[in-house]
Amino acid sequence: MIQTTIALSDWARLYELAASVKKLAPWKYMWENDVFLVEEPQSGLLGLVSVMGGRGEHFAVSIYWGQAGISGFQRLQEFDPIQEPTSVYEVPQVQLSFEDRDLMEPEDRKVMKDLGLKFRGRNSWPLFRCIDPGFLPWFFDEVNVPIMIAGLEQVLEVAPRFKENTGLLDPDELGGYLLRTLDQNKSVWVDQRYRPSPPLLEMKASEEFDELVGSLGQLPTVTDRIEIDMFPIMSPAQDGEDEPPYFPYCLLFVDGESGFVIAQEIFSPHPSLEALRGSTPVAIFKKLIDLDVFPTTFYVRSGWLPQRLKPYLDRFDVGIEEYDQLPALDEARLNLIQHFRKRGRL
Repeated sequence: MIQTTIALSDWARLYELAASVKKLAPWKYMWENDVFLVEEPQSGLLGLVSVMGGRGEHFAVSIYWGQAGISGFQRLQEFDPIQEPTSVYEVPQVQLSFEDRDLMEPEDRKVMKDLGLKFRGRNSWPLFRCIDPGFLPWFFDEVNVPIMIAGLEQVLEVAPRFKENTGLLDPDELGGYLLRTLDQNKSVWVDQRYRPSPPLLEMKASEEFDELVGSLGQLPTVTDRIEIDMFPIMSPAQDGEDEPPYFPYCLLFVDGESGFVIAQEIFSPHPSLEALRGSTPVAIFKKLIDLDVFPTTFYVRSGWLPQRLKPYLDRFDVGIEEYDQLPALDEARLNLIQHFRKRGRL
């Protein structure tokens, strides 16, 4: 059993807020995209608060924290959850959900027992989880508590106001969200408007890449259509009982004409998904050295990968084309998923 690092008084406050949210039932009149921002008073960390359960399926409050969480939530609204079911696990967040008894782990039951709490009925058991990008939901630790408390407190303030005025959470003409922030001078929460900015990524070639430039320059160039992507495989892995499970990521090279898989390699999101994405261009170039080819045009999936590759490709006279769909690679990806299913890993 994993020992909690959270003080019992903090757990008491979390469960107290959970009971108030359950009683308020904001999902009866709020949808997932009726969102607002909250600023955690001590750290200044921003969180985007979203209430789920409008369809009567999953009753929860998620707080997507930091600029990465806020912009990640915005991207989620563009995804098809059926086509990209793992996309939600690539956005940093904390969540309170109301579940059935059988979803409670021994760690959850111990906290409830220590607090003298009992619950009964379906969708009645509070469950607190955090999600780090690339990993599956995991137990709370002390760093998750302040933003969760601030978010839940403001749900109790904002939701009744939204019920009376459904225009409250509409973005303004500049795309600004309602932001709840604590006026430190008056010790009261006030409304502001805030327009989030995407997180700035440091796009520069790594020192490891500099060591590969000589070898890359000697590779024979090819005009073949080689489609490249890195994506999560829906077959969770776990390095130890005390570590959160994660989705392995597959780097895949496919011949765009024949559909033949040229190369593939599996990676872990440890120590972070951001670190993995930052190292992906070098992994691609190493694979090209192994293959002894250098394409005159890189065909890649739209999104983060072309952003990461472009600073490297500027060193060479090659092009890059990005697509939402890569027909040959998408078929190979589907075959890979089916392979894991046959092995009973999905």
